[in-house]
Amino acid sequence: MFFTDPQELRQKEEILAKDLEDLKLKLAELERLAKGRGLSGILNFKGVNAADSSKEATPA
Repeated sequence: MFFTDPQELRQKEEILAKDLEDLKLKLAELERLAKGRGLSGILNFKGVNAADSSKEATPA
């Protein structure tokens, strides 16, 4: 069993929280750029599941 210093855990948690916030900002910027270029349908990842994406991937 591993025992970690509580201070270390807090530091790691702060680093992860900052990394997560950075990723959220980058995703928001990508979404904004995609909408500006008319690619919102291509980059719309929210609410998409595997079954829906496989239907869209099949040629007409």
